[in-house]
Amino acid sequence: MQRIRELTNRFKLGHFIHFSQNIIVAVLVLVLVKLGLTGVALTLVLISKWRIFAVQPRYWFVNLRANGADIIVGLSLVSILYLMNQNIESENQDLILISQAILAFFYAIWLVYIKPKSSEIFVALQSICALFLGSIALFWVAEMKNLPETAVILMVWMMALIAARHFLSSYEEPLIRAISFGWALIVAQLAWLLNRWEIVYSISGIVLISQFSIVVTVLAFYCGLAYHMEKTQKLSKPKLIKIMSGACAIILMIIILSDWKVDI
Repeated sequence: MQRIRELTNRFKLGHFIHFSQNIIVAVLVLVLVKLGLTGVALTLVLISKWRIFAVQPRYWFVNLRANGADIIVGLSLVSILYLMNQNIESENQDLILISQAILAFFYAIWLVYIKPKSSEIFVALQSICALFLGSIALFWVAEMKNLPETAVILMVWMMALIAARHFLSSYEEPLIRAISFGWALIVAQLAWLLNRWEIVYSISGIVLISQFSIVVTVLAFYCGLAYHMEKTQKLSKPKLIKIMSGACAIILMIIILSDWKVDI
């Protein structure tokens, strides 16, 4: 009995330490970005994943692949915080600070609650967050820094591949590689197409969200929903039609309400 109590106390202490470390990382990320030390904040996010390499080298790639979505979310949030911080001439400095605090709070929730979950719904949520936040940060950085189109498409392809593998990892999918690479190719082609137009949605002049981020997130959600229903044997022809109709309706609305301008 005494041994059980000691183990229980150690577990509680370890859980508390892990919880505190994640909260501290989220707070430090915000503080470092506000101090103009974005590079240090990015390094902190990477260092916080030290457990990836706390095993024999032959497991490093496997751990990197398993933590890919988490790394994308962390680096993306730091990038978004940095880009929001560049609006030094904006009259909404208080609103910018509040928005950054909300993002830091979300990162803390991600680290302590969302990331550790392994159920199908939470793994799907992790994949969606990685794709959505990663594409927002990437296209925003590309807009600000004039990144080469080839580099942008390549990074989109990599993010889509990581997100797809992360999502499929919670299912016994024998064609995980084929499906992941197929999805990544589709997303990369979509990125190339939508990169021909400069369509960005500004939220109070604080956050810029590319149309690509919204479209690819909608597609990912509905494709993931159809896949999940198929795997759980709940997919029928009427339900598939509803899923496809919902995705098409949202994307069509986005297309109709957009101001298309060709960038030659």
